[in-house]
Amino acid sequence: MSQERIGKYQVIEEIASGMQGAVYEALDVTTNQLVALKVLHPTISGSADYIERFEREARIMASIDHPNVVKVLDFGREEGRYYLALELLPGSLGRILSTSESLPIDGAVHFAIQIADGVAAAHAAGVTHRDIKPQNVLIDRDGVAKVTDFGIARAESLASMTGTGTMLGTPYYMSPEQSAGEFADARSDVYALGCVLYELLSGETVFDGTTPLAVLRKHMDEQPRPIRVLRDDVPQELAEIVMRSLHKDPDLRQ
Repeated sequence: MSQERIGKYQVIEEIASGMQGAVYEALDVTTNQLVALKVLHPTISGSADYIERFEREARIMASIDHPNVVKVLDFGREEGRYYLALELLPGSLGRILSTSESLPIDGAVHFAIQIADGVAAAHAAGVTHRDIKPQNVLIDRDGVAKVTDFGIARAESLASMTGTGTMLGTPYYMSPEQSAGEFADARSDVYALGCVLYELLSGETVFDGTTPLAVLRKHMDEQPRPIRVLRDDVPQELAEIVMRSLHKDPDLRQ
């Protein structure tokens, strides 16, 4: 076990890392509870923009109480290090997809419904996620999917740092309007969820390309291959739902 302590949390091991920070499995020594501890890198902890985004993520996630949204347990700062403690979940949809070309239809629908319920709870709270993707869907031991990582979300009740003209998100799951740097609302999350369901069913992303820009251009300009071309056992009604969610016109995704 690592000897590093961050506040009341004993770090056990690193789970994931990125440009902005790292996530650790950690033990709350006051309750003996294991948590996922998300910590900003010290090199950016002095950035007002990153700190504001980090604190905003904590406030947004704490404001949404739903079984399909990862729970925030704590938030704080210790010796200049900002941290966010979340419920610890063992799996992710991204990991499932990395080990399987596609899912059984009932399994794909099971996860899609749960993700949609979590996203709907966020929308009801006035929050657009804007980065729905398999890696941001965690899975608990009972197979329940939970949406996480609201780091670039837009909340109606909070000042937005990512307005029109700024592209934030993951190219494979970005709506045409988001790809163009335009305003992204709840309908963009519907598109991203459609991208996820398409991949769960077919084992392929909606669009692919040699560069992120090439993928973004396809979201804006090209039509996706019908899901039944890739998998002919997808029921017609389900195929229509998937393809409707991927409509270029946001108003036609419902």
